[in-house]
Amino acid sequence: MKIIKTFALALLPAALLSSCLSSGSEPKDEATYTYGGEACFNYVTDLETGDVATYQGVNYSMRFDYTGETVKVDMTNLKLSSDLSGLSFKLPELPLKVDQTSGLFEIKGSNLTPENVNASSTTVFDKFTLRSNPSRMLLFNNSWRLYPIYLLNYTINNRYEVACFPVVNVFVGTTVSRYTDSTGSPKSYTDKESNKYVVQLNHEKKTADISFYDMKFGETLPTQSFMIKGVPVKFNNNGFTITPEADTVYKLYYFGNGKEIEGCSLTNLRASSTLTSGVTAINFTVDLSALTMSYQLGVYDVSSSLGFYFPVSNDNNNGGK
Repeated sequence: MKIIKTFALALLPAALLSSCLSSGSEPKDEATYTYGGEACFNYVTDLETGDVATYQGVNYSMRFDYTGETVKVDMTNLKLSSDLSGLSFKLPELPLKVDQTSGLFEIKGSNLTPENVNASSTTVFDKFTLRSNPSRMLLFNNSWRLYPIYLLNYTINNRYEVACFPVVNVFVGTTVSRYTDSTGSPKSYTDKESNKYVVQLNHEKKTADISFYDMKFGETLPTQSFMIKGVPVKFNNNGFTITPEADTVYKLYYFGNGKEIEGCSLTNLRASSTLTSGVTAINFTVDLSALTMSYQLGVYDVSSSLGFYFPVSNDNNNGGK
């Protein structure tokens, strides 16, 4: 059994498979995943004019053949410009590999002629890349939840460069919080196992709502969760950046009822994300001192180094010294 097949079977929950271990003398492990609609949008750059636009509504179908180590990608309702919409393409089979650095499946091809276009067509996918983990699971509220990863980038006819953005982006990793304790001494705490950041993008408004889940700011403090809304975001071919004015103050909101957390705020927000690799940084200052709890909260300067997975080591450097 080849290593890529072993890796794939370890990742895939049975409920996600459209077909698995097909009958016959040689069992075949395969699965088909669909992605699109409101779950993502395409950021399209016209390389000839320099114009940029975002379009929602494309649908991708990806058949993973883990036995043959190939992937077949079809796309429908693709829009590249105001004059080019409703397009459908069936790409030829591409080799399935694993990127040992990111832990994602990586599917690449170049100079690809779609199988459904006629011989006289000049449509060519100059470059195509799919990075994926269809079965990433993360722990939220003591429950394992599915947060698949599908990252597509391609160029058509050396004219249209397309980057597909997930609407909901979930990042995890290392968060360092710096604060001053009750004696006035500077402290820091590093969390590598609970913090989760959810960035929900609105491509039409060019804004993001950012949810901060299970944030742990000190060794003896319980986790905190809150969100901010309507943050301006700038898209590019590789990802997005968030750089509001330095004096911008964001209100904090509770999850569920959406009510404002009175007296609490978030400032000094800076964020950037490279979606092709998942490398993300979200830095901010949060003031939770107005919360009335059985424990005392304060003001925390927070920096994070995030990605699609938690660091391999779960050891916390609890600072506090």
